[in-house]
Amino acid sequence: MTEAGLTARAVDAPSAGIFASVQFVAVSVQLLMILVLLRLYDVEPGSGVSLILPIIFFGFLIHAALPLRFRTRFFLALSVVAIGVVLGPRPAAVLIVVGLTLIGISHLPVAFWLRVLLLALFGAALAALRSGWGTNLVANLPQIGTPRNVVLPVLGSMFMFRLAIYLYDLRYEESASGQRAAQTQRGVVPATVWTRLSYFFLLPNVCFLLFPVVDYRTYRRTYYDSEPIRIYQNGVQWMCIGLVYLLLYRVVYHYIAISPGEIGGLGGVVRFMVASYLVYFRVVGQFHLITGILCLFGFNLPPAHRFFLLASGFTDFWRRARIDWKDFMMKVVYFPALVPLQRKWGATVGLVVGTVAVFITTWLLHAIQWFWLRGDFRLSLPDAVFWGVFGTCVLINSLIESRGPRKSRAVAGTNMSVISAAVRVAKIMGMFGFLCIMWSYWSSRSPSDWLDYISQARESGFREYAAAVLILGLILCAGTCVQLFASRISRSRAESFRSMNARTTSARASQSPVGWRAAAVTSVAVALILVVVSASKNFLGAASADIASTLLTNHLNAADQEQQDRGYYERLLDEPRSIAFGLTDARFGVPKVAVSARASETVDDNRPEKLGALVDSKAVRHTKDILEYELLPSYSGSMRNQPFSTNSWGMRDKEYSLRPARGTYRIALLGSSYEMASGVRQTDGFESILEDSLNTLVTSARRFEILNFSVGGYAPLQDVIVADRKVSAFNANAVMYAVHSNEEATTINHLVWMVRHGIAIPYPDVSRMVMRTGVRPDMADLTLRHRLAPIAGDVVRWSYHRIAELCRQRGVPMIALVIPRTDETKAGEERRSQYISWARHEGFTILSAEGAYGMLPLDTVSISAADRHPNVLGHRLLAASLSRQLIEDHALSGLHGFPGLR
Repeated sequence: MTEAGLTARAVDAPSAGIFASVQFVAVSVQLLMILVLLRLYDVEPGSGVSLILPIIFFGFLIHAALPLRFRTRFFLALSVVAIGVVLGPRPAAVLIVVGLTLIGISHLPVAFWLRVLLLALFGAALAALRSGWGTNLVANLPQIGTPRNVVLPVLGSMFMFRLAIYLYDLRYEESASGQRAAQTQRGVVPATVWTRLSYFFLLPNVCFLLFPVVDYRTYRRTYYDSEPIRIYQNGVQWMCIGLVYLLLYRVVYHYIAISPGEIGGLGGVVRFMVASYLVYFRVVGQFHLITGILCLFGFNLPPAHRFFLLASGFTDFWRRARIDWKDFMMKVVYFPALVPLQRKWGATVGLVVGTVAVFITTWLLHAIQWFWLRGDFRLSLPDAVFWGVFGTCVLINSLIESRGPRKSRAVAGTNMSVISAAVRVAKIMGMFGFLCIMWSYWSSRSPSDWLDYISQARESGFREYAAAVLILGLILCAGTCVQLFASRISRSRAESFRSMNARTTSARASQSPVGWRAAAVTSVAVALILVVVSASKNFLGAASADIASTLLTNHLNAADQEQQDRGYYERLLDEPRSIAFGLTDARFGVPKVAVSARASETVDDNRPEKLGALVDSKAVRHTKDILEYELLPSYSGSMRNQPFSTNSWGMRDKEYSLRPARGTYRIALLGSSYEMASGVRQTDGFESILEDSLNTLVTSARRFEILNFSVGGYAPLQDVIVADRKVSAFNANAVMYAVHSNEEATTINHLVWMVRHGIAIPYPDVSRMVMRTGVRPDMADLTLRHRLAPIAGDVVRWSYHRIAELCRQRGVPMIALVIPRTDETKAGEERRSQYISWARHEGFTILSAEGAYGMLPLDTVSISAADRHPNVLGHRLLAASLSRQLIEDHALSGLHGFPGLR
């Protein structure tokens, strides 16, 4: 198709006319409102979305004003600019050069099979870099020193599926039949170099690594396939829907999702399963945003999801959810397998083999996608079972449909009786329940864990099950009424359409305003989101304000703070950000101190072994008693991508003598990973910074020493052991105990470990508490957690009492050091307040760093999306807050022999 023909098809008005039209102004205003909301709600922090919002808006205005022949080139230039802004100049240059190399190999003047072989070899070399092989060989080269950590996840997202589709279509283009078809086809954009390049370097892809599979022919065919203003309005509408889905995801994430330890009874099991499925809203929201952004630049791509919650069967769900993936599989796997088998063995054999091939390929490609985005290859049993069960169900459903009469869904929807409506609603409910069960299984660490979770439904009695049946019945009745009402509306519209003359309808449509109904709906939706949440935050009481605050923030929920297992898509969406965007986010709008922190934090954050627990590392030795483990003395190695060493006493601290020097005020610090400076260098931890800052404020005759006895993962009971066994030998003048909001969670974990391993508890009071719960080593972990949870608070309070008792015996003051989490939740703040009151009751002086992070976004004070410990900036803010209080607070300055700082 010629460029002139494309211009005619697009009804491309002159640029001055576009800007003069009220319709275009309305679209621009809607777009601006949505972009403001995306920034206000901090949508997908760490992805770089906030950085490209101005590029999207002003790029859209300029793109729409350009003549059509320049728009593809401008879109490509805009995409390159976005890559540079988000990744930075050097990684962006590497990405573009490697991408151009892949595209260039695809067009080499050699046989097609040889090009495929060269691409396979080149891809294998990139995969070796992604997995860690050969990293040292390129570490010192000026342009590719960081390809594995920054470039390759983004490159994989852009090329891993799109290149396969491109080669498939390229082979067809080069064939004789393809060339004849190209001469006669209509409605397809010419395959210019700009079109080919822009297909790979799509504008939003640098931010959204989990990206829809864009078909190359569809990409060209839908380019301005309708009136431009209609395409732009579609884009704004998809973006608005995406924003709604992402806000719904936050509601599900914070108010429905629960940690495994909270699963109890039928209600807890239902919450667990429903939340496991509905967190998929995040994927749906992102895909709608992506589709909307591409529509703004003329690519009228179809959405990847269409009312997927209303699927009434397995094949129906396959058609509604991840439509892009279904089309991709049909194109490159199903039809190539079906057609030859159908000719030789018949339709049934072709259908069976094609469907099986699709789901095996889907399973393998999901593992490949996981590899490129996260760096490790995932072929787990839950994945195999999920895709195997779902594929089997789709196959059975397809065989049934192929043998029965084919019904038109449109006709069926307009001729419904009460029975048929009820049956359809029951199918939708059944499909939703099945997907909740399967998604919860897919999200669990292992089949045994999932069975433990589901078995908690046995705790509920007849009343709970009867209530569940009643609720299902009410949903069925309400759904049936809605279905009947919708079918009558559809029937009325169908009859009205048939009574109209098609020519009259067309004439009226051509004279009517473009997309006013969609524009009105989108504008009202955006305005309501802003007004309702703002009103809730300011005027509608504490509960509504809490919900509004939740929607406006990106803090982790309690489940993820306790390191709950997350599903495939949840982990895939979050983990790559610690690789690709940790450094670049800090470069914009963050104090310079954060930049240096980010540069060292982003290396290899996605690697499982790098984010492993301290207890499983080589830096500890297992004590086989209540302490469980302790740091090795004089250890030197690395942990979480940072140098990790200990002194001769087994502390992550500088070297100290057993006896303090004259004039030294020595403080013993008890804590866990925050205090141990997990994920940053020891000298960048707030304990080290605080010690140095205090020593700059006193005369040379005096000196402060803060001995860091903290060990990552320690619970209060373990700190009691440290205070009892280790602290006294160092003649400390004061003891600081770090209070966190997860004291009970770590206590439960520690108690479960002790019961499971038959560890004796040397404290009779705690031993009696545990014995009263009736726990046994052979019980499932979830059962142990449920039985031990009621006593966790009592154990924490006893621990405070014991530490205070030890300090009083030695005549030293005790300080409760209140350290807020970077990802603190409202519930966490309430728990921390309770712990502070317990500590104060035991006689602790409170030294609090609450509010130290100010209003800084979560991603600027934490290491990465995969590691929410404080980064260098976070530790400096904590140290500054604590130092200021030590100087200004007379109660602290007057502690037994404390060398005042005034």
